[in-house]
Amino acid sequence: MKSVSIIAFFILLLTSGTSIAQTFQEGNLIGVHTLRLNLNPDVTFNEYKANFKANVAPAMKEYLEAEVYLLRSARGADANSVGIIYIYESDAVRSKYWNQDGSPSELWQTQIAKIQDIMDKNNELGTWSSDYNDWIVQ
Repeated sequence: MKSVSIIAFFILLLTSGTSIAQTFQEGNLIGVHTLRLNLNPDVTFNEYKANFKANVAPAMKEYLEAEVYLLRSARGADANSVGIIYIYESDAVRSKYWNQDGSPSELWQTQIAKIQDIMDKNNELGTWSSDYNDWIVQ
């Protein structure tokens, strides 16, 4: 039940009318990731966030057809955790880039090579792994 509450909160946050909010359409795929973020010792979260917003998110939109938002939990079961939301137009679009087992597709590998310098810079600041769920807007 807590997971459903957390997901509902993030969906409300994204649709709340803020300047970056997106209106979901039926069939959109929303990937919600809870990260295990390991920042390098000399990097702050604010530095990581600035790079992510300025470089990673726009590149993901242009080359991987995904709106991407970095999140930071304010309270609840996962307080002080970090997350990412991926928004794809549809499950079909997501499936172009990710295989059914969650591994990257050949197209993903081709497209990520085009932004490898951006991803390398991001990895210099910190690395992460995640658990995720993909949700389809009904």
